[in-house]
Amino acid sequence: MFQPYQQLAKQLLLVMAFFIAATVANKLFAQSKANDKANALTYLKTIHGNISPKSVVASGKGLFYAQNMMYRHTVTVYDEQGDLLHTIKDAVKLSDHGFDYSGSHNGAPVECAFTSDGRYAWVSNYQMYGNGFSNPGKDACGKSDKYDNSFIYQIDTKTSEIQKVVEVGSVPKYVAVTPDDRLVLVTNWCSGDVSVIDALLGEELDRIDLGRYPRGIATHPEYPLAFIAIMGGSDIAVYNYEHCKIQWIRNIGRGPRHIVISPDGKYLYVTLNNEGKTAQVDLLTGEVLRKVNTGRTPRSMTISEDGKYLYIVQYHDNQLVKLLASDMSVLSRVKTNDRPIGVTFDAKNNNVWVACYSGSIMIFEDQSYKVNETGEIAALVETPSVQSKEESSLPKSKVSEKKEEKAAAVTSKESKPVQVKTPKTNSQPKPKPKAKPKPAPSLANKKKLPVSNFKHHIIGGNFSTLANAEVFAKELRAKGYKGIILPTEKGTYRVAYAGYNDHMQAQEAAIKIRWETKKSAWVLTK
Repeated sequence: MFQPYQQLAKQLLLVMAFFIAATVANKLFAQSKANDKANALTYLKTIHGNISPKSVVASGKGLFYAQNMMYRHTVTVYDEQGDLLHTIKDAVKLSDHGFDYSGSHNGAPVECAFTSDGRYAWVSNYQMYGNGFSNPGKDACGKSDKYDNSFIYQIDTKTSEIQKVVEVGSVPKYVAVTPDDRLVLVTNWCSGDVSVIDALLGEELDRIDLGRYPRGIATHPEYPLAFIAIMGGSDIAVYNYEHCKIQWIRNIGRGPRHIVISPDGKYLYVTLNNEGKTAQVDLLTGEVLRKVNTGRTPRSMTISEDGKYLYIVQYHDNQLVKLLASDMSVLSRVKTNDRPIGVTFDAKNNNVWVACYSGSIMIFEDQSYKVNETGEIAALVETPSVQSKEESSLPKSKVSEKKEEKAAAVTSKESKPVQVKTPKTNSQPKPKPKAKPKPAPSLANKKKLPVSNFKHHIIGGNFSTLANAEVFAKELRAKGYKGIILPTEKGTYRVAYAGYNDHMQAQEAAIKIRWETKKSAWVLTK
């Protein structure tokens, strides 16, 4: 009697279950699409011209330098909108800088690093062209080969003029400036070492042997440590530039090429060119926490200012990949023009610039930072198609990026992994106890401090409370320094040894203070 009703009830239950499942699936799909949209990299612009950029680097002060190697013999300078401001030729007279060479010489700009105030750019030259240079290095080279040394330039970003020229090793590639602007570090690909340069004097202080094919460099934000990728093997060299000592983080992966460090100094991120992966390393233990497949031949990488995202260019996949730095999950992939090789992050506009070796620079906007007042993500713009073969043709040269990759790959296979655990030393970052976040101090209750009218300050410390800043300032005054307290927008307080209106005087005074105090002192420009 009740059987028909039971069958009807079952059918109703099935329909309800199907409806619920469909609703949940639709919500998940919609959420997934929303997440994809929120994490998207939106194409903004492509820069063309007489360029073949090996790298592009943001100054942090609104300028972007692209290094065009020996294919164009130039550094091209752009503003935030991607408009060309200057074209700096790599021609110099070495004799004008105290070197015994006759005539004019050309370089081959590879990489660039800026001082903390963006005033100076240091640019490496793959090789030199002219009298006295007959045996230039190449990508497939050995340490025993006697190749010509090369030079790096210091460029004044206000005048776009080359001011200093410093001799380094053979085939200098990556450049890094220490946070205090005191030293410039340069990896020399063929001579297998790193040049340590006094930035103020413009002189090489030391050249430290590291092994075959040193490449990327990243300096720690707090400790006097520089991490250097040895692309011909699987290790990272840790150079303590205060004590001039080298330690090692072993067995990171095959062909480590580029390095960045999280803003809090806890993690190291490394592209592994020969594995097609990117690694996350715990700097306290030296252990590899995660590895993620990003694609073939991951080359350069950059990190967002807040440390949330990594952006990696895939040379042979013609892709820009965005990762969530915390768990290394892939959030977005976008197509680029042929042979993307360099990448930088524009912190002011949250844009990502990609240098394509084939002859262009592409600019993308990260939608993660682009939320309107209603909480919705701004509308997307489709990415254009990749350039044609005619547009992407690269001038012939004795040196090729492919040779660099093959050379590093062969050496990596030959090198035997060394099972050495990174020793815990005082030179490594120490863990900090977790503290409860403090609310931002009210401006109404903030103590009024004397206003400093100096343009440049020599900073000795940064403090979370005014009381601690005043204690340190008092100590400095007792030793004969000014002890100037400078509030920041974040509610912290910087304490300066002294202030100057002349930048060069400030740099010279900072070096003197470092020698006197044996402590960090760096120049902050308003």
